[in-house]
Amino acid sequence: MFAKCGWLNAAQEIFNKLFARDAACWTALIEGYNDIGYGEEGLRYFEQMQLEGIIPDGVSMACALKSCGSIQAAQQGKALHAKWVATGVLESDFIAGSVLVCMYADCGLLREAQIAFNSFQVRDNVSWNSLIASYTRYELEKEAYYCIEEMETEGVKADMITEICRLRACFDSNKVDESKGIYDDKSIGSFKNDLFLCNTLVDVYAKSGCLLQALELVNSLPNRDIISWNTLISGFNRHECNEYVIHCLQQIDSDGILPDNVTFVSGLKACGKICATKKGTELHAEIARRGLFESDVLMSNALMDMYVKCGSILKAEEVFDCITSRDLISWNTLISGFMLSGDNGRVFSLFDRMRREGQQPDSATFASILRCCSQAVQMERCELLLESMGKYFGISPSLKHYTCVIGLLARCGCLHQAAFRIINLPFDPDTIVLLTVLDACRKLGIKQLGQINGYTKHPGKSSVAALLF
Repeated sequence: MFAKCGWLNAAQEIFNKLFARDAACWTALIEGYNDIGYGEEGLRYFEQMQLEGIIPDGVSMACALKSCGSIQAAQQGKALHAKWVATGVLESDFIAGSVLVCMYADCGLLREAQIAFNSFQVRDNVSWNSLIASYTRYELEKEAYYCIEEMETEGVKADMITEICRLRACFDSNKVDESKGIYDDKSIGSFKNDLFLCNTLVDVYAKSGCLLQALELVNSLPNRDIISWNTLISGFNRHECNEYVIHCLQQIDSDGILPDNVTFVSGLKACGKICATKKGTELHAEIARRGLFESDVLMSNALMDMYVKCGSILKAEEVFDCITSRDLISWNTLISGFMLSGDNGRVFSLFDRMRREGQQPDSATFASILRCCSQAVQMERCELLLESMGKYFGISPSLKHYTCVIGLLARCGCLHQAAFRIINLPFDPDTIVLLTVLDACRKLGIKQLGQINGYTKHPGKSSVAALLF
């Protein structure tokens, strides 16, 4: 009981006091460690069990195989398989056999999973589902479909797990029409009462862009929950249907369903994209009322990002100041916000404060800082920062970083330095870099330098060179 509840310390203490420990006691302890992700401990107790003369049964064997799969201990899993195949346990015990298939799949050994499956004398839907789920997990939809067909040919009835795997395979292979057929067939009877399967179908529709079908399905569910709505909202977010996200939030409220953190983050993302400041502020008020954002950095960052995109940089800063544990994204979001608002002084002060508080900048941080230097025409600072990226922070500058420096040099009339930077780039310049320099050449009437840069490195870009004339 203690092990199943996750109270491993209590379970371990009771186990240690037992005078006689049978296979069931050992198995319960091993399973408890597996459930909390301690596969190494599970294997250790499985080995200790045998040292004490306890012969493992099918259930303990299944637990040991789960341990191997959870830590991807392929060699130990193979050894266990080889050791016990002669006993016939794996071939006659459906549970142990299906766990063997899952163990090989967890280790990425699908060929071995198929070979093990083929060795089973009797195969039920549990073992079939294990193999089918393994193929769908690795997006091998053809193999998954083949297994489903073979399963049905052998007269094994598909269950909910099979249908979920079929739906996943439909999405991965872009066979959305087939998943629609499943919905049509299952819509009568008990299908809509199976919320897990319905939510999976919503996910398939949403990811494949069939958003109206997903919305219709959610609206038709008598017992829809927050997972149903979050799945639908995620699809609308992915396909930039932000107004529909707002509609879903209103419907959630009408249903009397309590939004969770995922709902709020998705809603804030949509509000930011369409500058829906009023709705974003309402969400902020609800989040604050429930005390969610001070300790949840993901939520706080979503709030900041929403305010930045809506142009409310001071509100974003208020959120930033309330965060108890800021991460790099928190800093980058606020720095980017002030950069976009043109407040270069605040950007530089935040960058200094960031380093004082022990937060290392990344490539995105430097992209904002260098752009600020370019906006403020601080050429020396811009070049020093570019040099410091690799020298002090171990960050390789990208084309975006070089573009800030080259663009500033060109605008300041330092065309030879800009040309030198372009020629010595560790990768080919893109059109934006060339356009910046060539436009400066045109404005200053320096055609020769522009022609050299335009034709020597990119002779095919006649449209770029045409800026000179």
